[in-house]
Amino acid sequence: MNKPSTLFSQFYSLDKLTNCYMIEIALDEYTDIFNEWDPAPFKRREIDPDLKLYLEGCSQEIPINYPIEIYFTIPHQVRNLVTEEEARDGLKNYFSFNIYFIKRNLKKTSIKILNYIFLGFVFLWVGISFS
Repeated sequence: MNKPSTLFSQFYSLDKLTNCYMIEIALDEYTDIFNEWDPAPFKRREIDPDLKLYLEGCSQEIPINYPIEIYFTIPHQVRNLVTEEEARDGLKNYFSFNIYFIKRNLKKTSIKILNYIFLGFVFLWVGISFS
């Protein structure tokens, strides 16, 4: 793991225990994490589009070789450990689902690339053999 950069430490807090840069997000309630139009339970919900955009922007600013953790703060009077665990599971499921589709698309793209390379060599061989 790389040593933390002082430049990123100005914009993102560094968790001393995990040595991860923290993307800090303040919430009013747990439902702010998820899309308000999605009626599914937390475990299967889409995350809020604005939150998704914010997380993508922050994660692009931090180099990929630095670990990131998302740190949510919520008012004490709203805090509920059961709902918090459901929201955590929902976020894990959302990101796991996205990783699955990214890997699947990457595999399809890799197969297409290999097919194109093979066809390129076939056409090259035909062009050289029958010139």
